[in-house]
Amino acid sequence: MIIISDTSCITNLFQIDALQILPELFGKILIPEAVLNELLAFHKNTFTTQLSANKIEVAKVTDTAALQKAKYYDLDSGETEALALALELKNIALIIDEKAGKKAAEELGIKTVGF
Repeated sequence: MIIISDTSCITNLFQIDALQILPELFGKILIPEAVLNELLAFHKNTFTTQLSANKIEVAKVTDTAALQKAKYYDLDSGETEALALALELKNIALIIDEKAGKKAAEELGIKTVGF
């Protein structure tokens, strides 16, 4: 299974040294570039080695129509790109924790996983 994650899940698991849980549970984990930027703002450059060690890959959103649909919901850039990437890749689940993000995912027909 391929999962896309927003920032909160990754940063919370990183703080308790449990990032390995994601690939163990779901297999392939993708984060959009905006999520990477948010993570680096919190954790600085040391974080990129943690991502690769835990098989978390960065993916670029290329579908501008999907990005415009996601921008409609006025979420932060990480959540917006996570929604857009889920729309672009189709049949992908999204880990997202904020109510507004979950509601947007539901309206866009994106399956969500998480807390």
